[in-house]
Amino acid sequence: MEIEAKRQLIEELDKSLLAHAAALGQKEGGPTIGDAYKLQDLAERYYYLKVEHEFTAAEVEALLDFADPLAVACACWEENDHERSFPICEIIDRIKPYERFPTKQGELRGQRQAQQIVEAKARMEREMADYRVSLQCLRPEELIDKSGEITAMREALNFMADSYEFQQGDAETLLRMEKPLHFVASLWPSDLDTLLDISDLVSEELATAKAYQQEAEPVSQGPAQPEKLSIRGLLHATMREANQRQPQEDRPQHKKEAPNL
Repeated sequence: MEIEAKRQLIEELDKSLLAHAAALGQKEGGPTIGDAYKLQDLAERYYYLKVEHEFTAAEVEALLDFADPLAVACACWEENDHERSFPICEIIDRIKPYERFPTKQGELRGQRQAQQIVEAKARMEREMADYRVSLQCLRPEELIDKSGEITAMREALNFMADSYEFQQGDAETLLRMEKPLHFVASLWPSDLDTLLDISDLVSEELATAKAYQQEAEPVSQGPAQPEKLSIRGLLHATMREANQRQPQEDRPQHKKEAPNL
């Protein structure tokens, strides 16, 4: 197992050096002399680690935690005050690279979140397409009555697709909803002046919905499949919590009533 882990680390160091070299070649405006020296330092540390350094099992495990183990090893080298040794784990404990360099786990979380954002946007696009189809059977006077809802749906879709900055967990929360676009549209203000703080409003309500989803999850012995919660249930939970947090007379009047779903 230790031999396999070391082989994996060496492969990661290979990839790291090549990635730094490729990034240097793609740098806008071209590399500088300083960039070339930095790459030379990386190459020297790479050679030492691959050919000369006697890794301990703990050092291998520690470096494999990072998305760029070569950069972390170089940071440790710069802080090494031992003349005849290079105790990587001791230096890692001292310089705390977890606060400076991305870990593999964090990188995977970021990739998963990016994929969920793409899926959430696609889900809302499909929901809007279905909504448009549902409008085709309405009479003109019914469409007039729904004009505010239609506007909110359209603007909410454009906002979530182009302007909203997704926070951690937002996309996952939307994907667990039966009708995520209706949820966002239900928060849409009738007063255009309040659009300036719509991001904060959506973020706050998504956090409330996420908390409600977590409370509603059934307890089981094994991993449970996420259950889609109805938009009506989420809205009722959001409104109930808002009522508990804030007296009626102090509540801002910039939300529209949730559309009938």
